Amino acid sequence: MKLLERMRGTDGIKIIVGSVFFWAWLDAMFMSMFFVRPGSRGLMAEAAVVAVFAVSAIGFSFALRAAAPFNKLLGERRFPLSAACLGTMGSLLFLLASVNLSWPSLLVGGACGGVFMAVFELAWGGAYCRDGARSAAPYVAGGFACAVVIDTPLLFMIPEAAAVFFALLPLATGLLYVSVAPNQRVYRQGLESPAFVQRGVRAHLKSHLGMSMTLIVLIQTATHLPVSITATA
Repeated sequence: MKLLERMRGTDGIKIIVGSVFFWAWLDAMFMSMFFVRPGSRGLMAEAAVVAVFAVSAIGFSFALRAAAPFNKLLGERRFPLSAACLGTMGSLLFLLASVNLSWPSLLVGGACGGVFMAVFELAWGGAYCRDGARSAAPYVAGGFACAVVIDTPLLFMIPEAAAVFFALLPLATGLLYVSVAPNQRVYRQGLESPAFVQRGVRAHLKSHLGMSMTLIVLIQTATHLPVSITATA
């Protein structure tokens, strides 16, 4: 009962399951799951990851500079759902780029995927850290524990089917995100003093993204980048 209270009941379950879909999509990116043609699993797969991260960095920069407006957008329905649609579109464009060896499709897919990644890393970060470590700890534990449920279908799917399956995860994570009560999925609003505004990038990351979310991103990058390099070597 205490654990359910810390996870905020039904909304907490939606946060765990919805964020699992996002992390599974990110895993698929690192594992080149959208690139089913053998000739595309090298340079094209690496270029897709670079494009997604480069575009997402622009989104993170905007969020740091305009935290309050961005937080307000996260509390709406249209903005997250639009980003989720872009995520699915970008994933399908990666698959198309793989089949046709099309670099224009890859670049457009990278832009769409980057927008999705930026929005939902911040979105789920807000939900995770709503109550600080008290809520972040069970969400992180639950999210990674449930990841195996999402990855299991890989064992029974042909590459093309697995790629389409993972391409639908952005839509799934978006739908679950907007189903959570707005006051349970956005960052807490704080008073900004001049001293706060003048703080450095590290302080802004801790305040706006949350220390837990920052650590999660670092862990995900450190864990999956070597796997991605090894898989394409």
